[in-house]
Amino acid sequence: MIDPTTINPLALPSIVTENQTLNLSQSCVYCNSRCGSELEHFIPRAWGGTDKNSNLLWACSECNLSKSNHHPGKWYKAQPFCCPSRWESILVSTGLTEDEIDALQPTVCPKYVDLSPYWTDDKQLSIQKAKDKTGLDKRTLSAAKKGQLDRGQFETLYKLRDLASELAGRPLSLEEIFRDDD
Repeated sequence: MIDPTTINPLALPSIVTENQTLNLSQSCVYCNSRCGSELEHFIPRAWGGTDKNSNLLWACSECNLSKSNHHPGKWYKAQPFCCPSRWESILVSTGLTEDEIDALQPTVCPKYVDLSPYWTDDKQLSIQKAKDKTGLDKRTLSAAKKGQLDRGQFETLYKLRDLASELAGRPLSLEEIFRDDD
């Protein structure tokens, strides 16, 4: 299994994944331009999309940025380059049906990540030590420690949850480190 977070997407054309044959010409799956050099999450992570191979498609940077966290079906069908046969090919490569796409709902995610209840002064964990443990940058860690980190990438959230679990001395869920109030 390929971990897409550890590879250079430009090196992928020679690789065939378990679930799909990647577009070897690197054409954008959406607009069919010949500059599709980015891996794009078909179902955005904010909508519960995963890093599984079946959810990763080649896209040009313009389509990737434009689609962003939008509903994939609604976004694609609103584009001037929308092509029914291309849409069917996308569905086949992702293994999803039109009904499954239509039923997608965004994942509700709180506004802030707050580690302040767990990252107390008595823990004697410096920002630098936390950086060494998680690989996250100091600004991200400092904001999370103060309860001021806007929700972010799922990989970051999981690393912060693991850090908070270590600080609390017990496993914590993501919900336990979130807060909604300003």
